[in-house]
Amino acid sequence: MKRVSIPNMNDLGFKMLGILDLVSSNKDKNIITQEIEDYLKELMSMVAQNNILNSINLIDRVVETGEKTPTGMYKQFHVSSLELFDQTKLLLKVFQIVDYDRANMKYILSEDMTFIDFKKVSKIY
Repeated sequence: MKRVSIPNMNDLGFKMLGILDLVSSNKDKNIITQEIEDYLKELMSMVAQNNILNSINLIDRVVETGEKTPTGMYKQFHVSSLELFDQTKLLLKVFQIVDYDRANMKYILSEDMTFIDFKKVSKIY
């Protein structure tokens, strides 16, 4: 598993102050544009990595996406793990819940594994 380092918010704040200083000193616009692009990329990476850390709590939880079964019930999925693609797209590895075993207090899961985009999750239980 790849180790993820999260940028320090103070570092990003100081970078933004540096960019504002460049803008106020009327420096070369190409330099300013590049500094802003680098800052935004770093900020986007930090947000994505923070989402991953928060999403770890979803493992072994039940989620819904708003999809319905043919009987009109909302589909529910058990989250077994997470996968990150291109440091921006977080996918949940899930199995659909097909029933509940009351005697053993366990979900009965479909054998078919699927992936759900984290952005499509509408409810978390």
